[in-house]
Parts: sequence; structure tokens; C-alpha cells
Amino acid sequence: MATAHWSNLKRLFAELSDLPEPTCAARLTEIKTQDPDVATELAELLTIFRQPDESLTDAIHRATTDLDEPGTDLMMGRTLGAYRITGHVARGGMGDVYVAERTDGTFSQRVAIKLIRARISTRDDVLRFQAERDILARLEHPGIARILDGGNTDDGGAYLVMEYIDGESIDHYCDANALSLESRLALFAQICDAVQFAHQNLVVHRDIKPSNVLVTDNGTIKLIDFGIAKDLNDPEYVEDDVTVLDERVMTPDYASPEQILGKPVTTSSDIYSLGVLLYRLTTGRQPYSMKGLRPAERERLLSETEPPKPSTTASQRLDVDATASRGPIEPARLRGDLDAIVLTAMHKEPQSRYASVQPLVDDIHAYLEQRPVSARGRTFGYLARTFLRRHRLASGVAVGLIVAVIGAGIFHTRAVNAERDRAQLEARKAEEVAAFMTEIFAAPNPFVSGANVSALDVVNAGAERVASELGDQPEVRAALLNELGTVYGTLGEYDKALALHQQAYDLHTSLGDQPGMIRSLRGLGDQKLAMRQHPESIAYFEQGEALARTSLPDSGPALVDMLYKLSDAHLSSGDFQRAGEYARASLDLHLEIGLPQDAVYGARLQKLADSLQRYGQFDEAERIARESLEVITAHSDGNTGNRLEALTLLGAILVELNRFDDAEPLFIEQINAEADVFGPDNPMLDNSMVQLGRLYRKSDQFTEAEYWLKRAVEHSSRTRGRRVFDTAYDLNEYSMLLHLKGDLAAAENGFTEALDIYEEVLDPKDPYIAALEAAYTRLLIDLERPEQALAHAEHAAEITAVSLPEGHWLHANSLGAVGLARQALGQNDAAVTLLDEAFQQLSQQRPGLRNTVLVGDGLAQTLVALGRRDEAEVVLTAVAAQRSAVP
Repeated sequence: MATAHWSNLKRLFAELSDLPEPTCAARLTEIKTQDPDVATELAELLTIFRQPDESLTDAIHRATTDLDEPGTDLMMGRTLGAYRITGHVARGGMGDVYVAERTDGTFSQRVAIKLIRARISTRDDVLRFQAERDILARLEHPGIARILDGGNTDDGGAYLVMEYIDGESIDHYCDANALSLESRLALFAQICDAVQFAHQNLVVHRDIKPSNVLVTDNGTIKLIDFGIAKDLNDPEYVEDDVTVLDERVMTPDYASPEQILGKPVTTSSDIYSLGVLLYRLTTGRQPYSMKGLRPAERERLLSETEPPKPSTTASQRLDVDATASRGPIEPARLRGDLDAIVLTAMHKEPQSRYASVQPLVDDIHAYLEQRPVSARGRTFGYLARTFLRRHRLASGVAVGLIVAVIGAGIFHTRAVNAERDRAQLEARKAEEVAAFMTEIFAAPNPFVSGANVSALDVVNAGAERVASELGDQPEVRAALLNELGTVYGTLGEYDKALALHQQAYDLHTSLGDQPGMIRSLRGLGDQKLAMRQHPESIAYFEQGEALARTSLPDSGPALVDMLYKLSDAHLSSGDFQRAGEYARASLDLHLEIGLPQDAVYGARLQKLADSLQRYGQFDEAERIARESLEVITAHSDGNTGNRLEALTLLGAILVELNRFDDAEPLFIEQINAEADVFGPDNPMLDNSMVQLGRLYRKSDQFTEAEYWLKRAVEHSSRTRGRRVFDTAYDLNEYSMLLHLKGDLAAAENGFTEALDIYEEVLDPKDPYIAALEAAYTRLLIDLERPEQALAHAEHAAEITAVSLPEGHWLHANSLGAVGLARQALGQNDAAVTLLDEAFQQLSQQRPGLRNTVLVGDGLAQTLVALGRRDEAEVVLTAVAAQRSAVP
């Protein structure tokens, strides 16, 4: 007989032989539908098993005598030693657990009694029970349930009197109380302390799982059930084979590979189980699903398949099991350190896991204290990131500024002038700027002075000193003004940023320093762009472009940069065609003057790809986006901001191409990486969340879409503020989902709030306002308010007509909204012309999208209403082709 067949037969026999006959018969019928031959063999074995034969094993003896055993209800009120049984708690393979009270009058005490009855126990059961008694007798630890007493029953059975734990399993406790990640880790550290104590006493628990870790009301953990524990100190200890028939002595979902495979089990096996438990506590799911797997399949899964990272499972948990615990844990918080901790504990090879429980506990504490964890290694880059994350307030700003200034000085030293004296001047200026910045940020640094200051306090202090000092070093002062202006911009202090850049420009102008003037104009343009004041931003960049052209060839790098910034500004304003033209010009000049094809070049490729995507040229956009990602990755040390932006862009393009399966892992990777590199409170994190939410919305995965879009709104509101562009954008995307789900009232609230914010912070002719109003129009039509819908649609069309190039798809989208509103008002003659123009254009530029199909359906309905059925048939055929492309 083949090994696999025999193993399967043994497993099923073990399962069925313990079942009552009616249940066994039903299970046998189920097996017969799957494998008739196996069912036949099982039936024969079970018939023999139930015959009264003195040569049968202890298992048969237990099965035949079990029929005479009193039920658990007959134990109620019985006294064992000084304790009277008052209730039944649980039944296991070795017996039952009862709750009891002390009756000898010495003192009041509630206990748990574990009872094994002789007539239904095998020799192995008795040996395990005795081992558990001996083990617990010497394990005095606050995290381990204590043994209080023990003895034998009148019929030869045995019992243990143990500390009664009034608590619930750790997973239920964490989820029911919505514990934070820190609280979960603190409880896990308690478990580790208890397990470490057991190991120090040469005891391997072998069954660590949530139900064996109880948490009391006061948050104290208790490790219970040492029923299958192994005493390594026992001189007669021999590792037993864990065969298929003996699988009941472990919990497969938490068992280590060596337990499943029947290999020797050491303390390392408990470390593996602790890793699985931590996986469950942080993700709400198991690393593997063992349900329904045969033994061979289970062995293959554990021995050959690596578990997904906890951060990945936490990100994707909504996809599979709607009932799985979701908890309050941000998937991005698991990225990096906790991924490494869990997967180190769960390594398939015991020798590659933590050497003992103690280093695992040490890593948990290191994570909680934002110190480096041993599982991540000791590379300089990792240690530096950990240090900056721990001190991410003022000291982080200071270090960032120093690095930025030094980098800027080096860049301009190389780019501005090739002459030696100029290079020496620039290098000396960079050194002086760096030294001054270091001095500025030393005094208010809270980690030096103990002061409780914010990043803005630090920058303000630096700006005050720059304003009053360095009168005899105007070049250094001007450079500092530019750098401080840039930092004010990153903090959202745009007015202060503009003032400093303007001061720097005036100072550079008085010195006749053209490169400095260009840098100041770039800073002024950047701040206006951040404020979405596009005409002013473009004017500053054009002024910088013109100035750079007057000093060619020396200003070639500065001209490349200005062309890039003009592409950026036109892209933000909605002029995607001109954005692409400037991006190509910047790339061509970059190569022409021999600048390196490095990460900067990759960022410029990214801008071109973004322009092409916005203009609807998705195939070329994908090709260039992939090239951009390759270049940036090749020239970056880890996940830089440019690389993460490149991931998002490529994912967004793939979404437009309806390649959702290709795009999804890119967004998940970015969310996890951004949180790891920049921290969970990084404001930019909502950009990745909203992109992933859009993907799920467009692919009709509404539960997942709501999860991510709602999180994006909450994250942006918390980290950026409620009344800012990014929050309004996220709110608009969320409102579109609510509309699709049929929650019209909530959708309207979202649209109106987002539109109100847009009108407050954007230029009145900004295309983002038009896009929102077109979406709002469709909701108002469904709310049967066509007059209001028409007003918003016509306003959207007015904006796109003047702010976008002729033939842009967003204008067609607005025209379609006007047509649908007029159709709802019964103005069919006017509606049909608008809908026809919109459908033709959208079919070419935005094929397969919901809006394209919606406009096409509206056109067909209008034609039918006008009696033009033949034309309607043609349109319906075209709509069917579009609908087939909708995911």
C-alpha cells in the first residue's frame, strides 16, 4: 500500500474511531462520495475495531468501556478531596475540566479540577497526566496557572486541582477590547516571560495557542494546559514520534514544522508557536490555513511554503475572510521590524529562529522603544533610520536641513561654473552654511536642551538668527534663506516660505548671482505650486527658464531643472499636453549636456509618464513609468521618496488599463514601505491609500474600497487637516464609492464638503472642481434633482472649456454630465447632441470606464425617446463593447 494512502487511512481511522456511531456513519458517507475505496477500507477496519476481542489495543478498550462511563452531569456535586464540583468547563481527549469550591472550611477558594478517568484513558494518557502534574509542581511563575493539589478517584482515575483562571483567550481579549499594537505586544511579552521560565526549567509546552493563554480582567496573562508538555530533564525522556494517529496531541495551526513532520522537538518549537501567536495577534489571521488539508498537504505547506509577511496579510485580510478580526492595527506599522521579528521566530529551520525566548522578548521591547531589533541586522542605513524615527522632532529637521544644504551646495558647486575660483567659493559657502545650520539647531534641540519644542519652533529660531546675523556673509545668508524657505513650505507655512525666498532673490540680485537668483525663483515657484496658484507658479518658473538661457552653457543643469518644474506646474494645472512637452524638453536637454542617468533623471522620466497618463496615452505612459522605476531603483539605497512615487504612478497607470491584479501589490508595497521609512504619521501615506481604494472601487470590490478610502480620509484629516486639498480629494473619491453603494445621503454630504473645500483652496477654474461637479451631477440625477444637477454640470463644462486643451477627455466628461442632466429634465433634443459628442470622445480616450458606459446608455435612451431606434441600436452595440471592458 502506498505511503500516502496508508497515512490518509490512518488519519481518517483515528478520526472516526472516536466518534459516536451515528456521527461516524454520517462522516463515512461523506468520505464515500470523495473516495469510495478508502470508505470501504475504513468500514472494514471500524467493524473489526468494534468487535469484542481481547487482543485489541488500549484504544479499543477505551472505546468499549466508554459506553458505561457516567456523563459529566453525574459529576456535579461530587467531592474530590477537599473540593466539591460545581460546574463543567470543558472536555478534552484525556478527560474533563470542572470548576469546584473548597469545602473543608479552611478558607473560601474556587479552583479548576482536571479529571482523567481510568476507564476511558490509554496508557499514553495516564503518562501525560502524570507528567503534567510533575511539571506544574515545579513551575511557580505568575504567568503560569499553579497546581494546588491532586489525587485519585475511587474508580482509579486521577485528578489535578489547579488555580482557577477567570479570563478569556488572548486573541478574543485583544479584539474585544480593540487593543492597540503596543498593548498587544505588552501582553505578548508577558507570555514570553512565562514560556522562558518554563524553558529555564527544561519544560517545552508544545501547545502554545490563543486558547491556552488566558487574560484576566486586570490584564494579566496565564499560560495553561501543560497536558502535552515535555520535560527535558526527565532521565527517561525519549522524543516520541508524532504520527498521523497521534495528531490529537498538538494543534496543527500553531505547531512547528518539526512537530508536524515528527522530528525531535526542542524549546525552539515553542518559539515557532510564539511567532504564530504574534502573527495572529497583529494581523487577525493565521499565517497558513490548515482547514481541510490532508497530512501530506499539511506537511508540504509547512516545509515548502514561506508564510506571507504579517504586514502583507494585514493589508489583504479583507480580501478573503470578512469574519476575520481586523483590529486597530495599521498594516503599515507591521512593515519592517515586526515582519522581521515574526518571521525570525517562525523560520522553518529551528537553528535559524531566535536562540531562546529572551532575544525574542528583547526585540519586542526594542520595537516598543523604537530601538533597532536584532532580527533586522545592524546595517548603518537601518540603524540611522531607527535613530531618526526615535528622534523625529526637531533633531530630524536639523539633520535634514544640514543634509539638504550640503547636497545643494555640492550640486551647485558642480553645476554653476566650471572655473576653479567659483567652485572653491561654492564649496566654502556650503561648508559655512552647514556649520551655521548645525549651530542653529543645537540650542533648541529637545534632546540636547530638554526643551519641549516643535519642528516649527526650531525653524523659527533659525530664521530669527539668519535675519540678525551673517551681514558680512551675504552669499551664505542668501543660501540659508532659500533653504529655510523650502523647509517652511514643507511645514505648510507658505507665506513665510515666500517671504524668505523673495529675500533670498533680492539678495542674490544685489550680488549679481544668477545661479542664486534661479534657485530663489525655483523656490518661489514651488511655494506657489504647493498653494495651487498655477499662473503665478508658472510665471516664476518661466522667469527662471529665461534667466538660465542667458547664461548657457554653464546654466544647462539649471535650465533642465526649470523645464522640469514647468512640466510639473502645467501638469498640476491640468494642461497635460504642455506638461508632456516640457517633460520631453527637460529629458532631451538632460541627455544632450551629458548629465548622468541617475535617480534625478528617473524622476524626470516619471513626470513625462505622469503627463502621458493624464492625457490618456496609457501604453506609452506604462513603458516610461517602468523605465523610470528601474532607473530610480538602480540609483537609490532602499525606498526613497522618488521610488515610492514611481510605484504609485505605475500602479495608477495599470488601474487605468484595468490591470488591477498587477497594480494591487504595487500600492500595498508602497503603503508598507512609506510607513516604514517615513513613519505611520507621514502625511503622504493617504495618497497610496486612496489609490488602492480607487483600484478596489473600479474593480467592484466595495468592501475593500470602503476600508481604504475611509482610512485615507481619516489619515489626511489627522495629519494634514480637514480643509485642505488632499483631504477633499480623498473625500471626493470616498463619496463616489458611497454613491455606487447606494448610500446617497452620505455621498451627498461628502461631495458638498469636498466641493466647499475645493472652492476655498483652489483657483475657481481648477479642473479638479470640474471633475468633482461632474461626479456630483450624476448623484443629483439619482436624487431626482435635475435642475441642481444641470447647474453643476454646466459649471464643470465652463471650467474645462477654458482650463484644458481642446479635445481633453475631462471636458467630454463634463459635456456628458450636462447631457445627462438635460435628459433627466426631458430636454432630449439638446441632450442628444451633447451625449453623442461626449460618448464618441470618451469611447476613444477613456474606453471601458463606468462614466463612458453611463453616457452611452444615456445617449441610447435619449435616441429611443426621440423615436430614432435604429441609431439607438448602433449606440447600444457600441455600449456593449465598452461594458465588456468594465471590470
